[in-house]
Parts: sequence; structure tokens; C-alpha cells
Amino acid sequence: MKENDYRTLEDLLAEESFRQWVMNDSGGDDSFWEDWVNEAPKRKGLVEKATVILRGLPFEFQENNPEQKMIQQEWERLKYRAGKEEPARISAVKTSVKRRSLSTKRLIKAAAGILLLATLGVLLQNYVLNPLVSFQTPFGKQMSVVLPDSTQIMLNANSVLTYRKLAPRKVWLEGEAFFQVRKKPSNNANFLVLTNDLTIEVLGTTFNVNEKGNKTEVILEEGRIKLNLKRDFEQEIYMAPGELVTYSVKQTGTIEKRQIKPQRLTSWKDGVLEFEDAALREVMSRIEEIYGWRPVYQKEELAERRISMGLPSNDLETVLTMLSRAIGIEIEKVAEERTLLLH
Repeated sequence: MKENDYRTLEDLLAEESFRQWVMNDSGGDDSFWEDWVNEAPKRKGLVEKATVILRGLPFEFQENNPEQKMIQQEWERLKYRAGKEEPARISAVKTSVKRRSLSTKRLIKAAAGILLLATLGVLLQNYVLNPLVSFQTPFGKQMSVVLPDSTQIMLNANSVLTYRKLAPRKVWLEGEAFFQVRKKPSNNANFLVLTNDLTIEVLGTTFNVNEKGNKTEVILEEGRIKLNLKRDFEQEIYMAPGELVTYSVKQTGTIEKRQIKPQRLTSWKDGVLEFEDAALREVMSRIEEIYGWRPVYQKEELAERRISMGLPSNDLETVLTMLSRAIGIEIEKVAEERTLLLH
């Protein structure tokens, strides 16, 4: 090793022995690097920067093996072809190849430095200047969220809402939420809601999104929105008030669009689950989404019993009592398995 070879941050980061020394690896030459730093105090600043990068951003630096292999193969071909040439010519060829090898190493060092700086820039932007903001609700609980642009969101139980701090008008949803999106008159920036199945694009409106059971259900109360289906980005669906669209990216061709009474399906935000001539199977499926208890039917025909009533969206005990009395059944809780036995 030559001390004059390490004048820049990239030089140090590209040197395997230096990386081993910083990371306390037994392969590092401790005496060399300690003497190298002590000989010139100004080198300490350079070493400190490299140490922060290496210990804060672990990575594995590798030589460009394909490039080195290519050079070696070319040298072997030259030796074969130059079997009858003069020794002076062969020596010149060797020198040329060595120079190319040194040039390649310098390029590798420079590329490593550029890649490292670019990676640090991305990490700084995404995790320091523009971190993720996330809201999560447990089973049986709801949460009211107000975004920086004044958009109001009611997050239902067992749901997660996420967005970047500097881009609050683009959110990711796992679960169910009711949105009251505020228009942004300064530039009419669209508001985006992303689920595993689709992207909802709006300017200002009120709508409900439920992403559960390998599908996404969108209910529009007011305004107008556009859905971009993830399976086919060229396919767009425009929705009008009072429409429901159900779509699953995992199930081919499952696009459903129909007219409904939005208030009946979005009443959960007001603390009530409304059901009108619904099968008990549908009711219990909704309860499982919100409260996290799986239904088990002693007799399968129980699942087809019809129900028309309102149930609390935040009180499981009251829900079970009301259901038992309304349809004359017993519902037993098995806490160890989080199941509800209906008989």
C-alpha cells in the first residue's frame, strides 16, 4: 500500500484494507492505517467522513470481475498471437494492458464513489427530509385524521394509512377509510389513494375505500373520481355519485359497478353498521373485518339467515347481544382462537 494513493474519500472507500480497519475486521492492516493517519493530521477529517459512511451505510464493495476477466482474456489472446513477434513488441503490449487495468481500477473507484453519494442522497431525501407518516388502527377502533391540505379521513378499524411528509395528497391505504378531500385551488393538484388493486384519482369529493379480502371496494358519495386499474393502466373507470365499484387485481375479470345507497355502506364512520336484507354470512364477514373475530357456524344454513338492522361499529359485545336476540341464536366467544361459534 502507498500512502500517496489515498487522497480522496472515494480512494479510501474503495480500499478493502481501509474498510476492514474501520469495521474492526481482522483482515485490516491496523499499524499501516494508524501510522498513515498520524503522519498527517489533516487526514483525520477525511477518515472521519469515511468512517461515518461505512458504519452508517453498510455495503459490500466488489471489484468489477467481468471487466478484469475480459482484460485477462485479451492478454492471453495477445500472447498467443504474438508468439513470433520481437520481445520489445511483446513488452509494449504488456505495458498497454497494464495501463488499461489501472485505468479500469480508477474508473471502478470513481463509480463506487458516485454510487455511494447517490445512495446517500436518496436515503437523505426519503428518510430524513421526506419520511413516511403512518396511522394504524387496532381491531374495534377508529381514528380521525386531518392531512396538511385539510383533507379529512376517518380510518376504520384494522386499517393503515401512509403518506410521505412532503406529499400528503398521495396516500396508501390498507383496510378501510372514508375521505373528504379538499380541492387545492392554487394548482388543482389531484389527490391519489393507492391500494393493492387500483389508484383513485380525485380533485375534491367524498368517497369510501375498503381494501380487504383480495379486493378493493370504492363507494362515491359526492363529486367525481377516476379509477386506474393496476392490472391494466390504460383501463380507467369514471364514477358518479351513488356508484359502487369492486375490483380485484388477483382475480381476472372481476370488475363490478352498480348503483347503491352510499350512506348505508359508509355509516360505519358514524358508529353504525347498517344492513338491509343481508345474509348473516355477510354480516359476520363485516364483523370479522372490523373486530378480528372469525365466525364458525354449527349449521351452514345459519349463514343464510336474512338480517335488516343497525349494529355498533365500535362495541363487539353489544353487536353479539343484538344479533343473538334478533335472530334467536347463541354466539359463543372462543378467546384462544379468536373465533365466534354460532349455534
